[in-house]
Amino acid sequence: MRDRRTSIEPAALRPDRVAPPIECPSARPADLDRSRERDQPILVAGRDSTRRAILLDELIETMPRSTTFEVAGAFSEVLEHAPASRMVILSGDLPDVSAESFASVLGRRHPRLPVIRLEARSSGEDLCART
Repeated sequence: MRDRRTSIEPAALRPDRVAPPIECPSARPADLDRSRERDQPILVAGRDSTRRAILLDELIETMPRSTTFEVAGAFSEVLEHAPASRMVILSGDLPDVSAESFASVLGRRHPRLPVIRLEARSSGEDLCART
Protein backbone atom coordinates (compact mmCIF):
# COMPACT_ATOMS: atom_id res chain seq x y z
CA MET A 1 0.00 0.00 0.00
CA ARG A 2 1.29 3.41 -0.94
CA ASP A 3 1.69 6.21 1.63
CA ARG A 4 -0.80 9.01 0.86
CA ARG A 5 0.88 11.57 3.08
CA THR A 6 2.83 14.27 1.32
CA SER A 7 5.40 16.67 2.56
CA ILE A 8 4.90 20.31 1.66
CA GLU A 9 7.93 22.53 1.44
CA PRO A 10 7.57 26.14 2.53
CA ALA A 11 7.54 28.55 -0.41
CA ALA A 12 10.72 30.20 0.90
CA LEU A 13 12.61 26.99 0.17
CA ARG A 14 11.31 26.89 -3.41
CA PRO A 15 12.18 30.24 -4.99
CA ASP A 16 11.07 29.05 -8.42
CA ARG A 17 7.54 28.27 -7.18
CA VAL A 18 6.40 31.25 -5.15
CA ALA A 19 2.64 31.53 -5.01
CA PRO A 20 1.15 34.89 -6.02
CA PRO A 21 -0.50 36.90 -3.24
CA ILE A 22 -4.17 36.17 -2.75
CA GLU A 23 -6.44 39.16 -2.89
CA CYS A 24 -9.92 39.19 -1.50
CA PRO A 25 -11.71 41.96 -3.42
CA SER A 26 -14.90 41.61 -1.38
CA ALA A 27 -13.05 42.68 1.81
CA ARG A 28 -11.50 45.81 0.34
CA PRO A 29 -14.68 47.90 -0.16
CA ALA A 30 -15.79 47.31 3.43
CA ASP A 31 -12.36 48.37 4.69
CA LEU A 32 -12.50 51.46 2.50
CA ASP A 33 -16.03 52.23 3.68
CA ARG A 34 -14.94 51.99 7.33
CA SER A 35 -11.98 54.30 6.84
CA ARG A 36 -14.09 56.74 4.83
CA GLU A 37 -16.77 56.62 7.53
CA ARG A 38 -14.21 57.53 10.21
CA ASP A 39 -13.35 60.66 8.21
CA GLN A 40 -16.97 61.72 7.78
CA PRO A 41 -18.47 64.05 10.38
CA ILE A 42 -21.65 63.54 12.34
CA LEU A 43 -24.06 66.32 11.42
CA VAL A 44 -26.04 67.73 14.36
CA ALA A 45 -28.98 69.83 13.19
CA GLY A 46 -31.91 71.71 14.67
CA ARG A 47 -33.41 75.17 15.03
CA ASP A 48 -32.72 75.58 18.77
CA SER A 49 -29.02 76.45 19.19
CA THR A 50 -29.09 75.72 22.95
CA ARG A 51 -30.48 72.23 22.38
CA ARG A 52 -27.91 71.60 19.63
CA ALA A 53 -25.09 72.72 21.95
CA ILE A 54 -26.25 70.42 24.77
CA LEU A 55 -26.50 67.47 22.40
CA LEU A 56 -23.11 68.26 20.87
CA ASP A 57 -21.48 68.41 24.33
CA GLU A 58 -22.96 65.00 25.20
CA LEU A 59 -21.82 63.48 21.92
CA ILE A 60 -18.29 64.85 22.34
CA GLU A 61 -18.12 63.24 25.78
CA THR A 62 -19.35 59.83 24.60
CA MET A 63 -17.93 59.42 21.09
CA PRO A 64 -14.29 58.56 20.32
CA ARG A 65 -11.87 61.51 20.17
CA SER A 66 -11.40 61.01 16.44
CA THR A 67 -15.09 61.75 15.77
CA THR A 68 -15.73 65.06 14.06
CA PHE A 69 -18.97 67.03 14.12
CA GLU A 70 -20.69 69.67 12.04
CA VAL A 71 -23.58 71.81 13.20
CA ALA A 72 -26.44 73.13 11.06
CA GLY A 73 -29.44 75.22 11.94
CA ALA A 74 -31.10 75.65 8.56
CA PHE A 75 -32.79 73.32 6.09
CA SER A 76 -30.39 74.28 3.28
CA GLU A 77 -27.30 73.68 5.44
CA VAL A 78 -28.44 70.16 6.27
CA LEU A 79 -29.19 69.38 2.62
CA GLU A 80 -25.74 70.64 1.66
CA HIS A 81 -23.76 68.71 4.30
CA ALA A 82 -25.83 65.51 4.64
CA PRO A 83 -24.30 63.61 1.67
CA ALA A 84 -20.79 63.94 3.13
CA SER A 85 -21.87 63.02 6.68
CA ARG A 86 -21.62 59.72 8.52
CA MET A 87 -25.06 60.34 10.05
CA VAL A 88 -27.49 63.16 10.77
CA ILE A 89 -28.86 63.75 14.26
CA LEU A 90 -31.86 66.07 14.39
CA SER A 91 -32.09 67.72 17.82
CA GLY A 92 -35.55 69.04 16.99
CA ASP A 93 -37.43 70.84 14.26
CA LEU A 94 -35.72 73.05 11.70
CA PRO A 95 -37.06 76.44 10.67
CA ASP A 96 -40.09 75.90 8.41
CA VAL A 97 -40.05 72.08 8.65
CA SER A 98 -40.65 69.53 11.37
CA ALA A 99 -37.92 67.04 12.30
CA GLU A 100 -40.26 64.18 11.37
CA SER A 101 -40.87 65.56 7.86
CA PHE A 102 -37.23 66.39 7.33
CA ALA A 103 -36.12 62.92 8.45
CA SER A 104 -38.43 61.51 5.75
CA VAL A 105 -36.94 63.85 3.13
CA LEU A 106 -33.40 62.80 4.05
CA GLY A 107 -34.42 59.13 4.03
CA ARG A 108 -35.71 59.43 0.48
CA ARG A 109 -32.74 61.44 -0.81
CA HIS A 110 -30.07 59.41 1.00
CA PRO A 111 -31.47 55.94 1.81
CA ARG A 112 -28.17 54.66 3.29
CA LEU A 113 -27.66 57.69 5.54
CA PRO A 114 -28.63 57.05 9.18
CA VAL A 115 -30.96 59.80 10.44
CA ILE A 116 -31.74 60.04 14.15
CA ARG A 117 -34.53 62.29 15.33
CA LEU A 118 -34.47 63.43 18.95
CA GLU A 119 -37.27 65.29 20.65
CA ALA A 120 -38.40 66.38 24.10
CA ARG A 121 -42.06 66.27 25.03
CA SER A 122 -41.71 69.56 26.90
CA SER A 123 -38.90 72.08 27.34
CA GLY A 124 -37.91 70.66 30.75
CA GLU A 125 -37.52 67.02 29.63
CA ASP A 126 -34.46 65.23 28.32
CA LEU A 127 -34.16 64.47 24.63
CA CYS A 128 -35.28 61.02 23.51
CA ALA A 129 -34.74 59.20 20.23
CA ARG A 130 -37.55 58.62 17.73
CA THR A 131 -37.48 56.40 14.69
